[in-house]
Amino acid sequence: MHIRNILKKNYSIYEILANRKLADIQENKTIWAPVSITDGYSKAASLHRLYYLWRLPYKYDLGFVYTPTHHGIPFYDNQLITIHDLISLHFPEQHKLQYWYFRYILPGIIKKCKGIVAVSNTTKDEVCRQYHVSHEFVYVLPNALTDVSFVTGDTIDHGYLLCVGAGFMHKNIHELLQNARFWRDKYKVKIVSASGNYKEYIENIVKERNLADKVSIEGFVSQSRLDELYRHCSALVYPSKWEGFGIPPLEAMRYCKPVILSDIKIFREIYQDSVIYVTLGSEKSWCDAFLKLSNMNESPSNIKKRYKEILEKCSWNKNEKILMNIISEIQ
Repeated sequence: MHIRNILKKNYSIYEILANRKLADIQENKTIWAPVSITDGYSKAASLHRLYYLWRLPYKYDLGFVYTPTHHGIPFYDNQLITIHDLISLHFPEQHKLQYWYFRYILPGIIKKCKGIVAVSNTTKDEVCRQYHVSHEFVYVLPNALTDVSFVTGDTIDHGYLLCVGAGFMHKNIHELLQNARFWRDKYKVKIVSASGNYKEYIENIVKERNLADKVSIEGFVSQSRLDELYRHCSALVYPSKWEGFGIPPLEAMRYCKPVILSDIKIFREIYQDSVIYVTLGSEKSWCDAFLKLSNMNESPSNIKKRYKEILEKCSWNKNEKILMNIISEIQ
C-alpha cells in the first residue's frame, strides 16, 4: 500500500503506507495504514483495502491524492491513479480477485478520477479501449529504475540463461523449457521468483523432459542473490505472453547482458531493436534466437551504446519531473 497525498499546490507530500520496511520514511509525513491491507497478508486483504480506502476521506483532509497503483479511493474525485497493466482481464483464472476488481470496481473509480497514469503507450491504448476514456485523460509515465548506471566489477558469463518472474502462466517460461533442444547443449537455465501452481507446472515439465540437470528453480530471492544471478548469466530470457511494461529486461541491461524477449507490442515499444525477439509458438524462431545469441560478437561497448538510451528513458529522476508536470496540468 503506497499512496501519495499531495496537498494543494505546494506539493507537500504525505505518504500512506502499510509497510514499515520501506526506506527513507519521514515519520512526520506518514499515515500508517494497517498491515492487514497489504497484498499477500491474507485472502481478505483486498477487501480490507477497499474498506480502508473508502473510509480515508472521512478520517483525513486528503486534498489531492496520487497513487502509483490501481488501488484508488472509491467515490473520491480528487485523485490520480496508475494502471500498470490489464493482465487480470486477459487471464482471469490466474487473477480471480483482481479480475473482479478491474471488471467491476475500477470503472467506478476511473469515473471519479481526474486522470490516469499508464506505464506505457501500449497500456494507455488498452485502458482507453477497455474503459472508454479519451487519450487526453490518460498520461504515460514509464516504469523506472532508481539507478540506471551500468554495473561494474565481476560480470563473467557462467553459462546459464536467467528467467526472472515465474509466478503465473502468462510468464510463459514453459515455452523456453519446451524448446530445450535449442539450448541444452550449451546452457543451463536458472529460474527465480517461481511460486504457486505455476512453479509446480514448470517443475513437472522439467521432470517430464529430463531437464533436472539443466534447470534449477528458486522462489523469491534477496537483492544480493538477484545481483549475483544477473552478473553471471549468459542472457535474460523473458518470453511473456502479456506485460504492461516488463522491468527485468531493464535490470539485465544494467549488467550489459543480452536479452531474449517475446515479440509482443509492449516489448517493441520499450526495448525497440536492442534485444533478440522470439515469435511465440514458433520453433524456428526459438532456434534462430539462440543462433543469434551464440553468434553475438559485439563488444561490451557496443552493447552499452544500445542499452544506454533505453535506460536513460526509464530513470526515476526523469520520471519524477514528468509526474509533477502531470499533476500540475490536472490540478
